[in-house]
Amino acid sequence: MVKILDVDNGREYYNAEFKKYLSQVGIELETTAPYTPEQNGRAERDMRTIVKSARSMLYARDVPLYLWAEAVNTAVYILNRTATTQTPNLTPFEMWIRKSPVLDHIKTFGCEAFMHVSKEIRDKLGPISKKLTFVGYEDNSMNYHLFDTETKRIKVSRNVLFKKMEDCLKKERTLQR
Repeated sequence: MVKILDVDNGREYYNAEFKKYLSQVGIELETTAPYTPEQNGRAERDMRTIVKSARSMLYARDVPLYLWAEAVNTAVYILNRTATTQTPNLTPFEMWIRKSPVLDHIKTFGCEAFMHVSKEIRDKLGPISKKLTFVGYEDNSMNYHLFDTETKRIKVSRNVLFKKMEDCLKKERTLQR
């Protein structure tokens, strides 16, 4: 249960509605002095970790930089399911939800994915799947976020087959030679 919320002096925290909500749920609001990120050290370190993870994912898989928000969301999704030095036997997910996370759906960011095309939206002889790029997860479900390079749009689907990572790595090694 959250008891104290430490925040910077951002204006998003200074409104009557937000303060009223915190008061109703019994959360105390503490703020730092203006322009002193060092007072909010934990949040700054967490943001650095998230940004570095997202940057690594984008560049490692050659995903367009304008998909930075998907990379950040995926980084947070993974980090919430990873133990930390402060709690080596528990993940943030376990501390919040009080049960172990399911990890068998975790995929490599930027890998090839084949989304099933429902018979209701395809032609009789049309393809039954479409090749897309995996870019994230739908929170609280088993749906995946997939990037369509043709339309430049994100599609969400549960019915996805993923190319095995070993096959992706073999292809990369061949291209590097």
